[in-house]
Amino acid sequence: MRILALVLLASPVFSQSATATGVGGGGWLHAGAFHPSDDTVVVLGADVSGVLRTDDFGRSWRAWNEGLANPHEANERYVDDLLGVRLDGVDWFFAATYGGIHRRRADGLDEWERMTPLPELSFKGTTDFEAKPIPFCCLDDDGKGRLLVAGAGRSRWLSASYETDYYPGVAALDPAWTAGQTTQWTVWRYDTQSRRPAWEPFPGSQGLGAARDISVVKLDGKLLVAVATLNGVYLWRGAGWIDVGEELHDDLGLSAWSVHLTRRGSLFVGTAREGGPGSSGVYRIADVRDELWGILPNFPPRAPAVTVQLKPLVWEWVGDTTLMPPVGTKTLEELGQNAQQPYLTVVDGVGNAPDRLYLGVRSAFTPRNAGVYVGDLDQDEPGDACTWRHAVYGDFLGAGEFAQYYLDGAGVQKNLDSGWLDYFGSEVLWHPTASTTERLVFQLNGRLHTVDLARDYARQRYTESSTVGSETYWASTGYNELSVRGLAFYPDGRLVQSSADVGSFVSETDELARFRRLAVTYTSATSSTTDLAWNPATSFSEIRPAWGSPAEDSLFLNSGDIVQRQSPCKLFRVDPDGDWHNVTSSFDADPDVGGLKLEFLQLGDFAFVSDDEVWVIYTEFDRSLRTSPTGAKRIGAGVLRGEHSAGSWDWSLVNAGLGVTDATIPETRNTQGQAILYNPPSGRVFLAARNVKYNELSPAASINGGVFAADPTAGSITWERIVDPDTTNYRDFYSIAQYEGSTGTFGATIYAGGRGRSTGHGTVLRWANPGADYTAWSPIANDTTTPFDFAVPFSRDAQWSPAPWDATTANRKLTDVRALAVHPGNKDVIVAGLYSPNLNEQVGLWRWHANQNPPWTHLSPDEAFEGIGVSILAFSPTVTNRLVLGTNGQELHYKTVGTQVAIGM
Repeated sequence: MRILALVLLASPVFSQSATATGVGGGGWLHAGAFHPSDDTVVVLGADVSGVLRTDDFGRSWRAWNEGLANPHEANERYVDDLLGVRLDGVDWFFAATYGGIHRRRADGLDEWERMTPLPELSFKGTTDFEAKPIPFCCLDDDGKGRLLVAGAGRSRWLSASYETDYYPGVAALDPAWTAGQTTQWTVWRYDTQSRRPAWEPFPGSQGLGAARDISVVKLDGKLLVAVATLNGVYLWRGAGWIDVGEELHDDLGLSAWSVHLTRRGSLFVGTAREGGPGSSGVYRIADVRDELWGILPNFPPRAPAVTVQLKPLVWEWVGDTTLMPPVGTKTLEELGQNAQQPYLTVVDGVGNAPDRLYLGVRSAFTPRNAGVYVGDLDQDEPGDACTWRHAVYGDFLGAGEFAQYYLDGAGVQKNLDSGWLDYFGSEVLWHPTASTTERLVFQLNGRLHTVDLARDYARQRYTESSTVGSETYWASTGYNELSVRGLAFYPDGRLVQSSADVGSFVSETDELARFRRLAVTYTSATSSTTDLAWNPATSFSEIRPAWGSPAEDSLFLNSGDIVQRQSPCKLFRVDPDGDWHNVTSSFDADPDVGGLKLEFLQLGDFAFVSDDEVWVIYTEFDRSLRTSPTGAKRIGAGVLRGEHSAGSWDWSLVNAGLGVTDATIPETRNTQGQAILYNPPSGRVFLAARNVKYNELSPAASINGGVFAADPTAGSITWERIVDPDTTNYRDFYSIAQYEGSTGTFGATIYAGGRGRSTGHGTVLRWANPGADYTAWSPIANDTTTPFDFAVPFSRDAQWSPAPWDATTANRKLTDVRALAVHPGNKDVIVAGLYSPNLNEQVGLWRWHANQNPPWTHLSPDEAFEGIGVSILAFSPTVTNRLVLGTNGQELHYKTVGTQVAIGM
C-alpha cells in the first residue's frame, strides 16, 4: 500500500530548529582541556550541562554531548575532568563523569563512548531502585599517551562531610541486594600499549578513599602516580602505595585537593585547612626519588608489593609571607585557611626554567582573597622562596559593586568585563595549552575568560555587550549554562528570564536578542523586612498587566534560595520605574502564618487570583537540622495566601487538606507543591504536588502528591485532591498549565504533568471541562509503558511493569514532565518539557496534537539542549507560534511551534 502524507499549511512548520539566546554563562565549570594539537579548540566540563566545545578560542560555543546519554541512573552530565591526548596519531578527548569514563575523537566524527565497565546492578534500598555506574572525577596521562590514569569518586569539589562512599550503591549498603561492585578501587589505569587496552583497577588502590585529583609521570624508566583523596595523599613508586600525606592530613589537619608530579620528580599538593594548627596553601616534596629506589620491584605494578624502609620524604610549604599586591589582605598561608577547592595547575619547567604554579582559589567568605595566584619556583630553591602574585582578583568599588581584575604580563592592572555576574565567591580553573604557557582559560563561577598574555589581553568569552541609552545589554555568544526557573512576558513581548543562578533579566525587545540585569540594589542586610536585602537567585516570575492602575505593568518575582545564599526568600514587585517593593515585608510579624519565618522558607511558584490576592508555594527548612553546610532537611511545605489592602499585604496559611504534619517531628513531612495556577472558569486554584516523604509515625497524616483544587471564596478553605494516587496510577505532579487563548475560552482546558520516577506513571493528564466533574481527567499519553514513545518501567506494589525489567536498556526516570504550555491558537495542542537527572536523548521538548496520529512528536532531537531537561515553557504574546524554552543547564532557547498536523493516508 502506498503511503501519502497530506500536510496542512495553515501555520508554520513546528520542527524549526531552536535558537539559543539569553546572557550565557552560569553554573560551575569543573574541568577543561585543550585539543592536543590545536590550541584554539577547548572543551569544558560543566556541572549540569555536560561538555561544551569551542573551535575559535571562546568566540562561540556549542554543546558537545552526543553519546553521553545513558539509560542508567547516572549523571554523565556532571563532567569532573577532561583530558586531551594524542594516541597513535589520533587526537582524543577523555571525560571523567559521574557515569564513568568516556572518550571521543577530537575531530568529532564519532560520539562519546563509555570505556569503563558497568558494575552489576546494585540498589540503595527496596523503595529507591538505583543502578549506579562507578563515577570518576580526575584524569591524567604520562605525557606520551602510553598510560592514562583516573581517580574514582565524585568528591573533587566536595568536602569530607558530604560523602565518603565513592562507589554509590555498593552491595554492602543493602544486604538484601547481593549484586553489585563490592571492591572500591580508587585508581584505575588504561595501558594504550596493551593488545586489548581497557580501563582496569590499579592494583593496591583499594580503600584509599574517594579521589579528588591524580597525576602520573614516567621518570627514569619508573612509573610514579600520585592521588589526592578525602583521606590524604598517596604515592605509587613502582610497587605498592605509600601514604605520603600523613603529615599534612593527620598532623596539620589539611585537606588535599589537587596534586601534580613534575618531570623532574617534584610533587606539589594544593591544600585547604579543615582544622589543626598547620599552614595551608601549597606544599612540595622537591624530589620523590631517593637512594633506596633501586631495591623496589620494577614495573609493571602487577608485581607483588613489598614492604621496604624508605627514606622519609620531606614536605616544605611553598609561599612567601608578604601581602598579595595590590589589594590582597592575606598571606598565602592565611588565604588557604579560608579557601575552598584550591585548584593547582603546574607547568613543568624545562631545563633550568622554574616550575610555574597557577593556584585557583574559591573563597566564598573572603572574596578579596579569591582568584588566581601565580608563583615560580626552581627545584633547587626552598619552598618559601616562591613569591606569589595576583593574576586575577576582586575588590569592592563601593555601594555593593564588586569588580574583578587581572594583571597582564607587565604587571599592569586591567579590568575583566563583569557582564551579568557581579557576586563573589569564585572557583577558578586555569588550563595551559599544549603549545604555550601564555595562552590560558580561566573561569570564576560562571564567568569564562580566555587569556593570551603574549598579546596582552583577557577577554570574556560567553557574552557580547552593547549600550542603549543608559542601559547595558548582554547577548550570549553560545556558552549557555544557566538554569532557568521562570519566564514571563510583558504585553509588548519583552521577556523576563528568572535564573536560579544569578537572578532575573529582561530583553530589550520581543526579538529576545539582548538582555539587561534586573538587579536588586545591594545592601548587606538580610532581614525579611528589609526591602532591598541582596539575594540574586530567582525562580518564578509573573507579569501583572496594569497592576494598580491602567498604566502600571508590574513584574512579580520571588528572590532568594536559602540553600545556596543563606538569606531570606522574598516576593518582590518591580514597578515600571525599576523600583523594588518587598511584598513579604510584613510576613514574619503576621500572626496568621503559624510562626513561619521567611528566614527558613524557600518560595516556589505563585499565582494571582486577582491583583489583590496571591497564592505562593513554600517549603520550610530548619537550619538546626542541617546535615551539610549547604543542605537542609525539609520539615514542612504548603501554600501561603497574601491579600493586598491599603498598600500592605496580609499573609495566612491555606494548608487544610494537604496533610501538613507536626513540624516538631523532623522526619514527618507533607505534600510539596510544584506548580500552581488560578482557573477563572471554575473559580478554583489548582496545585500540582509531589509527596516529599511518607509519614511513618502517622500514616493517616501522609498524603501522596497529586492534583489539588481549592475555592478561594470559601469561608474555610480546604484543598480537595482531584487526582488521587490511591485510586489511579498518577502519584506525583510537577507542572500544570491552562489554555490562554481568547477571552471567551480562557482556561477552558487544563493539563497536568506527572512524575515518571520509581513510582507511578510519567504522563500528562487533561481536564477539558473546568467547572464540571473534578475527577474527569483523562491521560493523553499511553499510561502503561510508552507515554512518549519510549519504554518507562514503573513500580507499583513492589512489582515491576513491564516485567522483567531490562536494566541495561530501560529508560527509567525520564518522564518528569517539568513544564507544560498550551498553544495559544489551539487548546488541543500542548508542548511538554521533560526532565531527567541524566543526559538522555529522549528528554527535551515534546508536542501533543489531538488530531495527529500518533499524537506525540519529539520536537528537539539533536538540539543543543537535548538531554539537559526543559524546566519551563512560554509562548510569546507578540510573535506567532514562538515558544521560549527555559532549560536546566543550557539557559534559554526559542523555536517555532505551530498547530500544523501531518495525516497519514
